[in-house]
Amino acid sequence: MKYIRLCFLAVICSIFFLVPLASAHANAQPSPQRIAILPVQFMVASDARGDIARLVADPVNKKFYHALNNFTKKYEYLSTSDIKQELPDLYVYPYLSDNELKNLADRLGADIMLAPIIARCIDHQTYYLEEVMQETYVEVHLIGYERSQDHIIRLADREQYWGIYSTPFTAAPLTRDLMGRLIPKLEDSVPAPLINK
Repeated sequence: MKYIRLCFLAVICSIFFLVPLASAHANAQPSPQRIAILPVQFMVASDARGDIARLVADPVNKKFYHALNNFTKKYEYLSTSDIKQELPDLYVYPYLSDNELKNLADRLGADIMLAPIIARCIDHQTYYLEEVMQETYVEVHLIGYERSQDHIIRLADREQYWGIYSTPFTAAPLTRDLMGRLIPKLEDSVPAPLINK
């Protein structure tokens, strides 16, 4: 009987010591890393096309999406409205210097700030004699700042085609090809686990 009382007392004491310890540990969790993916911008307004913007934005957003974040709360995603409220002059960021990029990230309190930019998007068909000719040019830039490495991100790539019309050489397929090359470069510029590799 004495042994049972001692065991019971030990369990009660451990509860009194472990619960505050677990609570303190939970409260000591580091603050979530802030991720700011800015809306896709077009440097030439007449080039603006929603389908091309999605083909640029979707693979970038996917790289920073963490499926278990609802449970772990390791990352805080800044919404488009939060970003626009803090940075109402978004149209200027394709031309920003390194210091200005850092200042933008500071204004957002972002651990990673990334701006996808469509520098040019031409997708025209013209008739020449009896042929339909295709002119395509797509250029995409990814610029931003990654705080843990104090690293400026400046990536760019382009695809172009001039010839007889062919669906695989229109803007959407060429943009997919281009992003397929840019995303691995982005993975090299941002440390895991901030970016999914």
